Amino acid sequence: MGLRKRIAQAPSAARAQMSEVTASTRTRLTAARKRARELKDEWQERRYRRNHPSTAQDPQIKDAEDSFYQAAKSVVGHISAIEHAQRELGSEMPPREFLSTGSVREERRMYRESIRQSTSDARREFPFLREQFVTTIKPSSIREVVLQSNAMVDSIDLYLRNRFDGQFHPEDALTRLHAAMFDQCPPGSSEDDDGPADAGSAPSDSELTDAQVADETPSDGEPAAPVLLARRMRDPEYRRHQHSLVYVDRLAPINQLVDALRSEQGEWMPYVAPTYGGIEARVLAVFRDPGPRTQQDKGSGFLSLENDDPSAERHLGFVTDAGISPTDLTVWNAYPWYINRKPASGEIDRGLDPLRRLIDLLPDLEVLIAHGGAAQTAWLRFERKHPRIANRLEVIKTYHTSQQALWTPDVEERQRRQADIAHAYAKAAALLD
Repeated sequence: MGLRKRIAQAPSAARAQMSEVTASTRTRLTAARKRARELKDEWQERRYRRNHPSTAQDPQIKDAEDSFYQAAKSVVGHISAIEHAQRELGSEMPPREFLSTGSVREERRMYRESIRQSTSDARREFPFLREQFVTTIKPSSIREVVLQSNAMVDSIDLYLRNRFDGQFHPEDALTRLHAAMFDQCPPGSSEDDDGPADAGSAPSDSELTDAQVADETPSDGEPAAPVLLARRMRDPEYRRHQHSLVYVDRLAPINQLVDALRSEQGEWMPYVAPTYGGIEARVLAVFRDPGPRTQQDKGSGFLSLENDDPSAERHLGFVTDAGISPTDLTVWNAYPWYINRKPASGEIDRGLDPLRRLIDLLPDLEVLIAHGGAAQTAWLRFERKHPRIANRLEVIKTYHTSQQALWTPDVEERQRRQADIAHAYAKAAALLD
């Protein structure tokens, strides 16, 4: 073929090649958009189920149960606000040099007013909740929902009459109510699957136990995206259920690493809770060291957003508000063994290899959030030691979620620190889109 003919045909060949590339790109973009829509739909469904747990087949019963659950959640929210203010007034005092300042006195007045207002709101809403139970839930819902709804009412009643014995907290009752409403007929099933549902009979023990939690254990044994509640680990049955899931597929490699680190060093460290994404996580949050409520005997035995402590409660709030699914997240500590104090410089160095071994287990990891000075120091040393690994991650630095890290007598500065954490998680969520 002559040179002129080849030159004449070149634009045509280039256009054909470009057309093939464009078609391939369009196909990939279409698939990516479809997957993004599916993920958005799944997230919206999980978000909807947080406040609308009922799966009753009758629309009127479903609406009544959802309304009752939302009313109960509102009252429990007031109780949580009461307890938060009580903790701030009591156990977590600011440094002594700040105690005589006007700003601290104003803070204490603010917390006392919060207790008064939240108590008033809870007592105002509770009669309506009790009336809903008597008029709508008791006559029409299945037996298990009726039992858990009654337990919900009794738990709040005892709490508001100052007769709460510490055994059955309203938050625990809310968790069990959510599970009972959801498990009566999980989405995607129908009455035709196993015959018509009997509205007057309770599920058998093999079908529903108090330890079951909505959305948490599908038939294949792998935990799905859970609905998390603050401080749920205080419930012994829930803790036992979580420990039964320590070695499910996506958590097994990480918790086997925990076992190895315990054995190699002869020191104890907590497991990573099954509610996290495990090896499928796209975000890794690194803190300083495991807190007291991670202990096996005094706490849950887990790193968990649901631990019974203020730091975990705040962390759960930031994650939820940012719209990050717990299954996209895993947590770790700069010094992963339990010491309950600030790690020394040598101890931070000692934690670098466990961090590398963890990251090696996370093929989808995109974002690392370093909470507080110790975690940020550890990451700087990690970058120098493992630059190839570090360079593939987006790193976001922010404050620890503990009261100690957030406390300052300057109210605006406290708000700025909390806003900084919120911004960190919002940025992480945007990077995942």
